[in-house]
Amino acid sequence: MPSNHNYVCFACRISVRREKTAESPLCPRCGQQSRDLGYKIPVPAKDNERAWTDLRIELRESARATAGSENQARVAHAHELERQVARLEHLPDNPARARAIRDLRKRISDLHRH
Repeated sequence: MPSNHNYVCFACRISVRREKTAESPLCPRCGQQSRDLGYKIPVPAKDNERAWTDLRIELRESARATAGSENQARVAHAHELERQVARLEHLPDNPARARAIRDLRKRISDLHRH
C-alpha cells in the first residue's frame, strides 16, 4: 500500500496528507495549488518561517538541478543520433537508409524543440 504524501502551501505554511494523485489538492485555507513533497521530506512547524524559506529554496534548487540534468541528457541523446546519421550517410544509397536518416533527423528536431 503506498504511503500518503505531504502537500504543502508555502503561502499559508499549511500541510495536508493525501494519497498520491495526478493533481495536487488545493490549500484548505487559500485555495491555491499545493506542492507535493512526497512522504519522506519532513514538513517544518508552521511558526518556523526560516525552515519554510529554506525548504522552498531547497526544492527550487533541486528542480533546477533536475531540469539541468534532463537538458544534458537530451543534448547527449541528440549528439548520439547525429553520429548515427553521419554513419548512415557514409553507406551506399538505398531507400531504407534514406528513411532511417529522415527518421533520425526528425527525432533530433523533436529533441531540439523541447
